[in-house]
Amino acid sequence: PRDPGPQDGGRLTIRTLARLAIGLVVLLALGVAALAFLLPGMVEGPAVRERISQAARDATGREFSYGELDFGLFPPRLVMAQPRLAGEREGDPPFAEAGDVSLRVAFWPLLAGAVVLDHLVVNDATVRLVRDAEGVRLPEPERDEAEPPATGPSGEAPAEEESAVALAVKELSLRGSRILLEDRTVSPAASWDVQELDLTASLDLDAPVEFDVAARVGDGGLALEGEADLAAESLDATAELDGV
Repeated sequence: PRDPGPQDGGRLTIRTLARLAIGLVVLLALGVAALAFLLPGMVEGPAVRERISQAARDATGREFSYGELDFGLFPPRLVMAQPRLAGEREGDPPFAEAGDVSLRVAFWPLLAGAVVLDHLVVNDATVRLVRDAEGVRLPEPERDEAEPPATGPSGEAPAEEESAVALAVKELSLRGSRILLEDRTVSPAASWDVQELDLTASLDLDAPVEFDVAARVGDGGLALEGEADLAAESLDATAELDGV
C-alpha cells in the first residue's frame, strides 16, 4: 500500500511509522536466522555475508552491508557491527546505519524451532527520512509490473508457505540514535533533527506495544510513553516537551 497522498498532506500516520519500525527491525535482524543452522565458525564466512545482503536487497531494493558478524553461545547472541542500508540514489547518504546491533536469543525456544529474541539492541543508529506530498519515502522491494502474479492450477494465487523458523522479538532498545527528517511539503524545505534518541519497547503480537522514549529536539527535550496498537492503528501516549 502507498503512503497517504496529497489529499491529506503527506501526514506521518501510525501506519507509516509502524512500517518504518517494522522495516528497520526486519533489516537489522536479518542475521538471526543463521543461529538456527550455522556453526559459529561459519557466521563470518562469505556465503553468509552474501546471503544476508541478498535478503536485504530482496526486502528493500537497496544495498545492505555490515562490518563484522560475531556469534556468542552463552547466552546465544549475534552482534552485527556497522550495518548500513544504502540511500535511494547512488551518492546519497545511507538511509539507515548503526554502530552495532546486538541480538540476544532465548535458548529454550530454539529447541522447538523458534527464534525468540529476548532483547534486540541498536546502538548509535541514524535514519534519514524524506517527506514529500506522497508521504515519507521508505525503502521497498523492486517489482516488475509487467510480470503477472503467479497462480495455481485453479487460477487462484498460491498460498504462502509458512516459514521454517518462527521469529519473535520480546524487547527492542534504541540507544543514542538519531532521526533526520527533510520535509519537502513546505517551501523552503524544513529539516527536523531528533538526537540522543533512547527507546525501549516491549513487543507482544497479541497486545499493544508498550514504549518509553526520550530524545533531544533542538535545544529542548522530548519524553514520550504509552502504547500503540499497530493492528488498529491507534496510539495512546503522554508526551512532555521541555524547552522545544
